[in-house]
Amino acid sequence: MGCCFGTNYNDFVLRVTTGSQKNAGTDTSVYIILHDDFNHASGVIHLDNCLHDDFKRGRTDIFNVPTSKTESLHVQGNIIQIELWRERSTFDSDWYVNKIEIENRFRNTTYLFPVYRWIKANVHYVINQFDTCLAQEDHLTKQRSHELEEKKKTYEYDFISPGLPVKIKKFPQDEAFDSDTKWRIISKKVKLIVLSKILLSSAEWKTMEDLKNIYTKGKALYMPYNGKDLWSDDVFFGYQRISGINPLLIKLVTQIPPKFPVTNALTKPFLEGYVLDEALEQKKIFMCDLKILEGTQAQKGFVICHPMAMFFLDRTNHLKPVAIQLFQKPGPKNPIFTPASPFWTWTVVKMWYNNAEAIHHQILVHNAGYHSLFEGIVIAVHRNLSPSHPIFKLLASHTVMLLAMNERGRNFIFCKGGWLEKALSISLEGFEELTKKGLNNWKIDVDGSLPDDLKRRGVDDHRVLPCYPYRDDAMLIYKAIKEFVQSYIELYYSTSHLLKKDCEIQNWAKELAAPRNKGGVAVLGSDNNRIESKVHLLQILTNIIFICSAGHTAVNSPQYDAMGFPSNYPGKLRGTPPTDPAQVITEKDVLNTLPDKRSTLSIMIITKILSGLKLSRLGEYTTQYIFDPEACQIVKKFQSDLLECSKEIEKRNQTREYSYEYLLPERITNSFT
Repeated sequence: MGCCFGTNYNDFVLRVTTGSQKNAGTDTSVYIILHDDFNHASGVIHLDNCLHDDFKRGRTDIFNVPTSKTESLHVQGNIIQIELWRERSTFDSDWYVNKIEIENRFRNTTYLFPVYRWIKANVHYVINQFDTCLAQEDHLTKQRSHELEEKKKTYEYDFISPGLPVKIKKFPQDEAFDSDTKWRIISKKVKLIVLSKILLSSAEWKTMEDLKNIYTKGKALYMPYNGKDLWSDDVFFGYQRISGINPLLIKLVTQIPPKFPVTNALTKPFLEGYVLDEALEQKKIFMCDLKILEGTQAQKGFVICHPMAMFFLDRTNHLKPVAIQLFQKPGPKNPIFTPASPFWTWTVVKMWYNNAEAIHHQILVHNAGYHSLFEGIVIAVHRNLSPSHPIFKLLASHTVMLLAMNERGRNFIFCKGGWLEKALSISLEGFEELTKKGLNNWKIDVDGSLPDDLKRRGVDDHRVLPCYPYRDDAMLIYKAIKEFVQSYIELYYSTSHLLKKDCEIQNWAKELAAPRNKGGVAVLGSDNNRIESKVHLLQILTNIIFICSAGHTAVNSPQYDAMGFPSNYPGKLRGTPPTDPAQVITEKDVLNTLPDKRSTLSIMIITKILSGLKLSRLGEYTTQYIFDPEACQIVKKFQSDLLECSKEIEKRNQTREYSYEYLLPERITNSFT
């Protein structure tokens, strides 16, 4: 490049940060004009450092601006707008700019201009300071409209089949993992595979003690805390429903369904003197019902139960399993099991229940309910909300990486020969059908609400279920997020009228509500396909941010702790479930039910990678999208509130029987990982 700047500099210094996306850099000539609030403009500034390769991917370049280029600016003026463009080069590629900082050293002031756009050749981009305004308040209507039209070409829906969530039609390159993230995933997998090969001494398990010998010292493939004696304990089995990997199923029951013909005679020894009707009346009976798994297609040679489990809240506030039926239709071959069965018989029945719940968790909760459904929401955000829109900026950090994670999942997990077939009993056909069944009519503003979900299940009241760590910590985080979002909404929408007139929000709502076969996402429950009140917008945004952060962390981070010990939460079980409560099952029979060592180690490796991948924590924005000073103060308040949440959870953990740390704010990721 040539030498454009002389030695006569004034106090203006520009810092230009190029994005870290693949092919984000450029080697062409770049120009900028500065505009101040006195309606004065600088000369055309050529951003070029002598004998230096500028605008490399992931780098910040510094430019001292010659006085001759800025003397036309008012001496008391503030820079409020920039005009940026680049020329076409021989080896042309678009240039992705994160932000531009303009420092006026004379006035000791820095002006921030978030860009976060691909800069195409010979197109002039006008960016306002902080780049934050509603659609109806933006004077750059033509540029804003053109940008959204371009983004709609990049972010297109792919309607797969009726009942399945939409996905991205063609994966956008700038959504890909950056090099550092990709390397962390690959290197971690390689290290774990090397470790696992060392541990493979035989194919089958010989004793229960043998299960404990596959773990390594240190943090790699450590033994989960349930891996000694807890996994077979009834109290711990109950505790898994309220603080385990799938704490979203347990519900209060006030009457026993006919399909679960449990009797007083069966349950009397386990109800502390209550008869069943009294226990129901006193709100001491809870159930998990996996009816949704009925008819799910398993892989050849495997069985998928669709069980019901009944729990009793004892005088020490422990949930204890008192009855399990492994299939929905009662009958001689489908009896109800209780703790009165021989130890290993009762233990293997709990394993079959957990096997079903593991499938429910991985397919319906983790993948379909979170990853797959939210892909459509993220696509709709990009298609309808300008990068300048305050709601786009609010959601950006909480939706980053989702498309990349989902693309990786489709290519390596939920595919022929992928991890799903190795780790779970379900077939690919069963996976698709179960996804359709589970997501039927799911709505973000109805089903996505944590408080409403707890209330529907009858477990929102602490007096009914005193010990429910997931509920208590999740609600603490939910309330902090809601307060953060409410303050943010009030900053930009002083009245609901502004919201109703916001064409970008209303177009977003329209696509969220539209059927999938008509170019929509089908996740908004509004009757008129609009978001017309601040309360409704608050509900939607709070639910999205909570699920993308704390909700996902709660079902993702425990994966290795739950599934890393083979008999605790098995994704696969061999053979067939027991059919006789009096049958004497031996330790050897239980071992023969478990997957072999190779399959187990495969499960350990993938769950360790998925549960251990950490990006930015909740409230920490490593890529900053929010620059508006008033909004930044709201973010700081949110960060302060999260610190208080952390202190409260730490305090709770001091008195809990088992520490629940997954929802400590410092362990919650901002977005899907």
